[in-house]
Amino acid sequence: MAAIQGAVGSNNYATNARFIDGEGKIYFNPKRMDTPLISFLGMNGRTSSELVGEATGGTTKISGQALSKRQVFNAQYDIFTDEVLENATQINFAAGYTSADVSIVVDDGSLFTANDTVLVPRTSEVFFVSARSGNTLTIVRGVGSTAAALLDNDYITRIASAFAVNSLSGTAKSTQVARDYNYTQIFRTAIQIGRTDKDSKLNYSPKSDETRLLSEGALEHLRSIERAFWYGTRSESAAIDSSGARQRTTGGIFQFITQNVMDISASGGTLTAPIMDAFAEMVFDKGSKTKLLFCSPRFLSKLNGLALNLIRITPKESAFGLDLMKYVTSHGEFILVRTPHFGDLGFGVKYAGTAVAIDPDQVKYAYLNQAENELRTNIQENDRDGVKHEYLAECGLMLANQTAHGIIQGVAA
Repeated sequence: MAAIQGAVGSNNYATNARFIDGEGKIYFNPKRMDTPLISFLGMNGRTSSELVGEATGGTTKISGQALSKRQVFNAQYDIFTDEVLENATQINFAAGYTSADVSIVVDDGSLFTANDTVLVPRTSEVFFVSARSGNTLTIVRGVGSTAAALLDNDYITRIASAFAVNSLSGTAKSTQVARDYNYTQIFRTAIQIGRTDKDSKLNYSPKSDETRLLSEGALEHLRSIERAFWYGTRSESAAIDSSGARQRTTGGIFQFITQNVMDISASGGTLTAPIMDAFAEMVFDKGSKTKLLFCSPRFLSKLNGLALNLIRITPKESAFGLDLMKYVTSHGEFILVRTPHFGDLGFGVKYAGTAVAIDPDQVKYAYLNQAENELRTNIQENDRDGVKHEYLAECGLMLANQTAHGIIQGVAA
């Protein structure tokens, strides 16, 4: 051992002999509001300690608001939808018709019954339907109006029925309930630590590192569900491990919404107030008068720069559990929700300039009976010198009536 002459300085101490002044904590850097959809559906918006629950050795439900959840009893669950009758269709005859023709073919004759009055918006002619056979209508021309030639693809719109005095009732007409479906997906997030490491004291925490792993595992578990609910594709197939079991994935929002999609990239990608009005006109045509608008960070920045007087602070957070603002249009109001993962590396290649309008009355978190979300503790093998826990959920997205929602994309940086 060498002797030290003179004053003892810091260079005289071995590195591992010095006190590690780390404050006894870790400064975690999470993505802010990285699970906005799951937060709305009632699964998050809580502290990590509430999420993990007390270490009681049993299972802990990740409980949340019930307003947007649905318990299902099969891995494939059905979604039945209905909507009001349409009134308009188009002429389907390349040569068109003269003002004297009284038999016409249309795209969808099922919209009409005898005694219906029908408007031709292009010419302002009104005619009676006297009979229908498939898509062929027999009509009486020029009712209170002047008969005019009909062109191929002219729109015709049902106004109402008009019956003669002392006539019989007309033919009943109704919609047919539509069926769609999705699958529950099994989400499992494992947390494992050896006994020695679990019981060791750390410089950055007075507690076992098991606590940190549980907290971060809970967040990652919810992030996984969030991503699947947006980007997942519906599928059922034989398991990839060749066990003979079935393996399912839940379809996400981007798979289900294929109508009401507005892409402005071809026009330069500049977001303007008229474009937002046109998008609002489209998505508020059906569904509720308030929609959640999940916005990429880029989209939200561009929207903020449009017209600050249209963006207002609102107390909606008490209803949805989120910090929210709203964008007001004459068609309805958008509740703005910042959605960071739209701009993440990878996802941002396609979705960095995207916003998605969701009707809150038409979306739910569907979970299989007894598998809403739970923490399963001590699931390690009997002779394992350590512990293993997992977060388990079997759940899926339920999105009804896709025309009540919409997507605007292609906003440039």
